[in-house]
Amino acid sequence: MQPSPVNASANLDVQLLAQRVLRLEKQNRMLKWAGGGMVAFACAALLMGQKEPDKKVVEAERFVLKGSGGHTRGTWDVNAEGATSLTLTDPKDAAAISIVVEKDGGGYITCNRPSGGRMLLQATDEAMGLRFWAKGEKNRPLAALLADPEGRTSLALGGGKENDAPLFITSGGEGAVAAINMKATDSQAKVRLGISRDGSPVLIMTDKKGETVHNVPSKSNGDH
Repeated sequence: MQPSPVNASANLDVQLLAQRVLRLEKQNRMLKWAGGGMVAFACAALLMGQKEPDKKVVEAERFVLKGSGGHTRGTWDVNAEGATSLTLTDPKDAAAISIVVEKDGGGYITCNRPSGGRMLLQATDEAMGLRFWAKGEKNRPLAALLADPEGRTSLALGGGKENDAPLFITSGGEGAVAAINMKATDSQAKVRLGISRDGSPVLIMTDKKGETVHNVPSKSNGDH
């Protein structure tokens, strides 16, 4: 018996539909593969294109730090002598902190108090030390802690030159292993207490005219 035209047409439609579904599935798989390949290619290109960040170097002989109002708040430069300096200023454009490294080495750190006075930290071949100045004083340190190349250390309090301060404590130098000097600022009255290099104690007292009033050991024995 021959199939009816209706059944033949239905069978043909089902076959065509099945073929279309197969084609769509095949196209979908191809699209997935292509998409995955594109993603993989993009990732590979991105990774290949990445490089180590360039190290940026800024070269200049002078840097100027500006505040929000346009005022200079700091400078960093190399002067004509070859020394490097970093200076930070306060809101009144006065130097607050200054760091200097000399051309041949050695450095200084200076801190200025807003109301006056300053502090200096020094480390050079000539000496290492910490000094303090009172307001208005430039050449008379109020206090100083020093160490020289020969190994002598000293502490000076009260102002004036270090070895002539009202209170001067030293280890080594002036023929003594250790000594304490106390002197009046308005006269020649002085007290010196020390230990000589041979281990002998030394005590010298002078009056306001500079005359010796007490001496141990006594000069009559030929000692100091």
